[in-house]
Amino acid sequence: MFKRIIIVIIIAIFVFSTSATVFSANEETKKYDLELLIDTAIDNNSSLKLYDEKIKIAEKEYNNALKAAKDIIGAFWDSSEGLISNKKIELLVPFQKLSDLDELKWQKQDDVKDLKLDITKLYYQILLKHQSMDAQEGIIKRAQDAYDIEKLKVNLGNAVESGLLPLEIAVDEAETGLASLQREYENLFMNLNIKMGSDIKQDLNLKEISLPEAEYNLEDMEKLVSDVIASAHSVKKLENDRILKEKERNIVVTYAIGELPDEADTLADDITNLDFSIRDEKVAVESKVRTDYNNLLNLKDDMEIKELDYNKTLKFLNIAKSKYDVGLITNLDYNAAQGDVDNALMVFNQAKLNYYIAIEEFKNYITPIEAN
Repeated sequence: MFKRIIIVIIIAIFVFSTSATVFSANEETKKYDLELLIDTAIDNNSSLKLYDEKIKIAEKEYNNALKAAKDIIGAFWDSSEGLISNKKIELLVPFQKLSDLDELKWQKQDDVKDLKLDITKLYYQILLKHQSMDAQEGIIKRAQDAYDIEKLKVNLGNAVESGLLPLEIAVDEAETGLASLQREYENLFMNLNIKMGSDIKQDLNLKEISLPEAEYNLEDMEKLVSDVIASAHSVKKLENDRILKEKERNIVVTYAIGELPDEADTLADDITNLDFSIRDEKVAVESKVRTDYNNLLNLKDDMEIKELDYNKTLKFLNIAKSKYDVGLITNLDYNAAQGDVDNALMVFNQAKLNYYIAIEEFKNYITPIEAN
């Protein structure tokens, strides 16, 4: 009997270890596309889970406020302050608690929007950085080839040794550039893992895709500004705060017995201050929309200029290829032209990514969150 138990335990351990190995292998081989990254990040995000708990508490407080408002109708009071307090519980507190609940729901959805945007930016930044590292390795190889050829000339007595120094520096600079790109790549991955709620050193297997071809055209700036101001949460939040303050002041004024309490004047000042805040926030929203869109246009211009530069290097490469085929230039010269193409492509892709990210950030700001 004892031997049978030992055998069962050994089998269980073997099955568990095998399952764990398979699971680990599956995690390593799983390819993450953008959608899977976003879904995983949302599922793992502790802040969003905390919002769920806060929302439950806020819902309970709102329901308690509704019950208290119902129970206090007709309740005894023996002073002006007591009557005002009762009326606030009846007519004000439920609206305040509902406002708190709605604000928490909005904050959660806003965090989800921001998390999606952050994951999207990191995903494409990592892919582009990986491409840049590959291109940089080509730069190192061409720099090393140039150095090796010049060194051979020196050994054969066809060149002076002092000519090796700038080529050696070029190799060192290219290798330093690769090391810098690798550190940037690791930092991006670290940030992605943090956003994903994963181990900070986890090496996610990302699905390789091309950079998106982004385009954003705006037909009517005035209408957009008007729409964004009307739907901007920062403005609506201040307007709601004003409504609550006005409701509170109306309660104080309506149910005060005799002389108005100082609270009425304080609330009137609060309402006036909120009026100024609403006006200033509308100006701030309009300014941000116009400024961000102008920056968007500048990035688009920059991208188009970089594309022209890239196309120009392609033409020079074709010319260099023709010359190389008939022996008018050396392989080293042809490689240099290829290096110019690779460099221009990296710069163009970075400009394209900058434009795409700016579009996504702009759309993220101007798109309102639907009420739950």
